[in-house]
Amino acid sequence: MNFIEQLTSFVGADDPYDYRLSDVRELQLAAAHQRFERARGAMPVLDRRASDCGIEKITQVRDLVPLMFSDATYKSYPDSFIAQRKWNALGAWLDALSTSAGAAQLNYDGVTDIDGWIARLADHGHTVYVSSGTSGRCSIFQVSQADREMDVRGFRSAWRWKAGVQPDRSRPVFALMPRSGAHRMMDTFGIVVRDFGRPDATYFLSDTPLLVSEVNRMARLSKDIAAGTATPGDIHAAELAVAAKQAASREAMRRMGEAVTRHRDEPSFFVGTWAPMFALAQAAKTSGLVGGLHPDTLFQTGGGLKGAVLPNDYREQIESILGLKPARNLSLYGMTELTPFMPQCAAGHYHLPPWHVALVLDKSGEQLLAPEDGRVSGRLAFFDVSMDGHWGALVSGDHGTLQLTPCACGRRGPSLLHDIVRYRDLPGGDDKVSCAGTIDTYVRGVIGGETL
Repeated sequence: MNFIEQLTSFVGADDPYDYRLSDVRELQLAAAHQRFERARGAMPVLDRRASDCGIEKITQVRDLVPLMFSDATYKSYPDSFIAQRKWNALGAWLDALSTSAGAAQLNYDGVTDIDGWIARLADHGHTVYVSSGTSGRCSIFQVSQADREMDVRGFRSAWRWKAGVQPDRSRPVFALMPRSGAHRMMDTFGIVVRDFGRPDATYFLSDTPLLVSEVNRMARLSKDIAAGTATPGDIHAAELAVAAKQAASREAMRRMGEAVTRHRDEPSFFVGTWAPMFALAQAAKTSGLVGGLHPDTLFQTGGGLKGAVLPNDYREQIESILGLKPARNLSLYGMTELTPFMPQCAAGHYHLPPWHVALVLDKSGEQLLAPEDGRVSGRLAFFDVSMDGHWGALVSGDHGTLQLTPCACGRRGPSLLHDIVRYRDLPGGDDKVSCAGTIDTYVRGVIGGETL
């Protein structure tokens, strides 16, 4: 019996988030064990970790705790692999953290940077995503075609749940991201854009691909500046590059703001994080937009501020200028490494689909915390039973509160309060977890003792 498919079939329900946890817990554990058996057979890293911990079967949520990876796990590739173009070694690292192998054996002749490496992998059926690298380093991980399809199904389901709409390619769309790149946003969000967007009225911030090599280059420079090893020439060149990029972004935002004003009377669709959404609202206002947009306009937002500094009332300004209404705004919480995101209800809670098993751990990520009065606060962690391309057990860098009693919106499933904050943003906080170093040790053994 395929317990995973039984659980993920909830994505087709009218309301996938209205369920009793007690009704699905047994199925969640059965699906988690099924996923564990499949991944363990394909990932020596996971197999060794499970053996060392004496875990042979997932029978309770607590069994997942020692098997958690972290976002740091997917950032543990050695810088030397990229700097020295050791693409097969980087492929071996990727294989160690994936449920399908083969990246280490490919021919990388002619590949000069990490973007070329990702493209070569794609040519051979390996889809690799990267994170935005806002913490100074990109996560790199592999997803399967099933993961991509589940992601898109999740977004379609969330929009049906949130606003009762189905994508019909009829709306002007404003996508606050480049048209292409290895980031998940460019891939699955791009499919959502095409789902909703009218082909003659789909606007992206840039036609220039988002390059991982540029993100890594800036991260290395930041490290060199902090270490005092960056040369004045390096810093000056970076300043010129940043200035040029900022000028191009301002011009792109100006053009998009004018397009927003042109389509003001049509039901449109906006997708992006809060910081560029605020910039677009300002650009639209400058272009002459007053009175907001068509009342049936949809917004897909989330992702935090990514380090951007905005006015305290930035959301209110966006709502005032663009006419953003909570009932037509799909605000999301989630992690790039998991699919799909968790939508926010009218009561402000983020709702977990039944294929996400939520755990709340202590700060170290080692101990499962017990709820009191239906709530528990601590380090958020999740096991995504739907995840196929890599191991779906992830401990996050976020502190938050899980509510196990029904939400004020009426839904009975578990939800997260909106008090989520990064550990590194708390007084004296950091987001290091114990599992990252443990998994690094296992990965090092798989790839031949290379320094991570």
